[in-house]
Amino acid sequence: MAQRVEIPGSERVADPQHQRVGEVDQDKPIDVTVYLRPSGSLEWVDQDAGRAPAERRTMSREELVGAAGASDEDIAAVRSFAGEHGLGVTGAEKGRRAVSLRAVAEAFGAQGLDLDRRGSRDRLLDPG
Repeated sequence: MAQRVEIPGSERVADPQHQRVGEVDQDKPIDVTVYLRPSGSLEWVDQDAGRAPAERRTMSREELVGAAGASDEDIAAVRSFAGEHGLGVTGAEKGRRAVSLRAVAEAFGAQGLDLDRRGSRDRLLDPG
């Protein structure tokens, strides 16, 4: 089984406008999207942005996915982790660099995810 490694810069802080309103039902299925690193450098995007449109690099969607989409190895690593921990994989998109997972909240909590229900003003974000 893989050892948990914290990736610097990957921690997210909840928006302060979305106040905690309660606990998540641990038996409720939830969906989580894992975003992966690009397989290649994206520095060329910023470089091209400074050029005239006629001078910019043109790529097809397939070429862009091949150059900067998620790697097969990273997708396989997430699939393997999910399988080892009882998380279902509902989709994987190289171009979006995303793997979608589904499981009951309790399974995600066991992986160190801090889950709670949040609301903004009078609107509940998770009607639970």
